[in-house]
Amino acid sequence: MRKIFAILILGIVIVTTACADNDVITRNLNELPAPARTILKQQFAHTKVSYIKIDKDWFKSTTYDVQLVNGTEVSFDSKGDWTEVDGKRSEVPAFFIPKEIKKQVNEMFPGEKITKIEKDSRKYEVELTNDVELKFDRKFNIREID
Repeated sequence: MRKIFAILILGIVIVTTACADNDVITRNLNELPAPARTILKQQFAHTKVSYIKIDKDWFKSTTYDVQLVNGTEVSFDSKGDWTEVDGKRSEVPAFFIPKEIKKQVNEMFPGEKITKIEKDSRKYEVELTNDVELKFDRKFNIREID
């Protein structure tokens, strides 16, 4: 029984070590895919990068989290497509917001700004200055309001 328990513990330790975090922290913009560099240069030309966290996952592709000195965070997938922009209470640049979402937010919540937007293959999620969260499908229909 002890041997089985010891082997089980050893297996857990090996799996945990093998799946250890493979993050790289850098400030070198050249570590980003070209489309990500282009987006940062166009949308945040006057804001410096604080750091870039590169997450090389064993089972998924690489992701990039860029922290800007003004507090804004921008996440990119392995191709350099943005997946999330978090303004940390500041408005997200219009470039990231589909016009259909912007229109609905302006109609339903006049005066509120989008401070965070996240997208994946099936949906968009936005957070407003009043902390309301909206979830949209890919056709920009609202599916949930929190």
